[in-house]
Order: sequence, then C-alpha cells, then structure tokens
Amino acid sequence: MSGVSDAAREAVSASVHHTLRIGDGRYTFELPLEPSPERLVADLTARGAQLVSLNPVRETLEEFFVKQVISPEAPALSGNGSGS
Repeated sequence: MSGVSDAAREAVSASVHHTLRIGDGRYTFELPLEPSPERLVADLTARGAQLVSLNPVRETLEEFFVKQVISPEAPALSGNGSGS
C-alpha cells in the first residue's frame, strides 16, 4: 500500500502478522488467513492510503510435503523396505 501514514499503520498493526516498510509511505502487510483482507484495505484507504496490489501467498507443494514429513502425527515408516 502507498500513502500509509504512521497513524494508519499503527491503527491496523494488531490486525497484521508483519509489516515491512518499502519506501516513503509504502508498506507491505502480511495478513492472517482470516478475516479476509477487505476490512484492512478499507481501514487503510479510509485513512488516505492507496492499494497498490494484493497478492495471496500460498504454500508450495514442497513446503506442504516437508511439514507433513516432519509432523509428529506423520505415520512412521517401518519395515524392511520391501513394501510388504
């Protein structure tokens, strides 16, 4: 978002996971999955900010696989490797 004042950034800080300043009045906001981003965008635009882009960040298949493999609930591999 651009045109984000310090007051606007502080007003939404409890609603975001992470804020990164990328320039004068320009910030990226990492949002939780819920609630949807429309409320945050509305809050910021009401305070004079402009939406530059909204990009969903999705987990890659590799990240998902690694989480599943290292999860304590993952089924343990046992046996002699013959598959039977």
